[in-house]
Amino acid sequence: MKILFLCNKSPWPPREGGPMAMNMLIEGLADAGHQVKVLAVNSFKYNIDVASVPCSYREKTGIELIEIDLHVKPVDAFFNLFTGESYHVKRFISNSFRQKVVSVLKAGDFDVVQLETLFMCPYITTIRAHSRARIILRAHNIEHLIWQRVSEESANPLKKWYVRHLARTLKKYEQDVAGEVDGIMAITPTDAEYFRKLMKERNQSKLKDQNSKIKTTNQKLKLQETNLRISFIRSLSLFVTRHWSLVIGHWSLVTGHWSLVTGHWAFVIGHSSRVTRHASRFHSPAIIDLPFGLDPAKYNCDDTQTEFPSLFSIGSMNWIPNQEGIRWFLFNVWPDVHNQFPKLKYYLAGREMPAWLLSLNLPNVVVLGEVEDALAFIVSKAIMIVPLFSGSGIRVKIIEGMAAGKTIISTSIGAEGINYTNRHNILIADAPCEFFEMISLCVQEPEISKKIGKRARNLIETEYDARNLIQKMVAFYKQLGG
Repeated sequence: MKILFLCNKSPWPPREGGPMAMNMLIEGLADAGHQVKVLAVNSFKYNIDVASVPCSYREKTGIELIEIDLHVKPVDAFFNLFTGESYHVKRFISNSFRQKVVSVLKAGDFDVVQLETLFMCPYITTIRAHSRARIILRAHNIEHLIWQRVSEESANPLKKWYVRHLARTLKKYEQDVAGEVDGIMAITPTDAEYFRKLMKERNQSKLKDQNSKIKTTNQKLKLQETNLRISFIRSLSLFVTRHWSLVIGHWSLVTGHWSLVTGHWAFVIGHSSRVTRHASRFHSPAIIDLPFGLDPAKYNCDDTQTEFPSLFSIGSMNWIPNQEGIRWFLFNVWPDVHNQFPKLKYYLAGREMPAWLLSLNLPNVVVLGEVEDALAFIVSKAIMIVPLFSGSGIRVKIIEGMAAGKTIISTSIGAEGINYTNRHNILIADAPCEFFEMISLCVQEPEISKKIGKRARNLIETEYDARNLIQKMVAFYKQLGG
């Protein structure tokens, strides 16, 4: 099969969640013998020098990067408030990207065009105009839900209002565009169920609107028919009264007039049935859930290299939910943890570390910034902390941590989309006292911590092996006729 990927950022290098999730599918398909082609946005948020991409990867994927300026422009953002459109989505609309899509579609006959994230959906119309390929939306998150949760956590009234506006417009776009694709691959079962419910509500709403239009049309035509009947009867009465002798001669005119009335009504019935049949055929995309996966063999579970006890978090800090979660943990949980375990260290790693974290001076909090080898960092530490209170989709770093046999302590939202069992292969904590309790358990009972890590590894081997997920994805393509 030939698959074209449109990506909101480069899948190479796979050093944060989104690129890792995209690259898993791209390389997995290529390694399985399928032809893939990648067009990706290149921006300040994840800027890649194409020369730094390995030749082998370029040959395998045909990757091309198209520059798009994703900087927030205050004037544009202000005027966007009055349009009802999503400013998040609008920033990804680019003539240069659209022209590249057209040229690639003309040059190759693709079976599938896969849109990686909602932000590639503005190009659906272009794809339809130049290709007969099936269009798949790979939904990494329920995008509006991320911002809805951020607004709920925000204490600043102005920020809360604006973020809520962003969430509302993003939700409307998400709802409008979901029905325009042929298939949706959600990254979690919860997200897949959201889209199924969304499509059901969308079709019910359209059917309701269509039935309302039918009813209005029928009422208008019935009124016209009634007026025609009245007019006919009045004309007939007047004619009979004044010109009885001519009644017989003009009977054909009468019957012709009556035929017009009955014919008009027949049109009403036929029109109504046609619209009803059309309404019953509203398009709904096929929907499945396909999580992030990896090759478990690449993840080292040798705990002889691990600093125990130690806590760590890793993730891109230019993502608001990550930054806000770390802030919450540092100021609501860490003081009590440090008082109880004064030798315990908490390591922070990730791209785009903000200035407030780099200048942080808290006891035994080690801010590393971006690390050269994320996997080596994960292997070297013991207990992963995931204090997320907003966001959606699946946390790729949790999957990686589990694959490396680490004990994960996460909020319920942080662990969303993972088929976990609390206190068996993960520890869930949603309040400061719960985080303190779980950390204390791991530090004081090392064997319990190790058992949880081993069970986490077993979960990854069973349900998140990339090879099995690629087979499921190809079957989905074939189901759609790709």
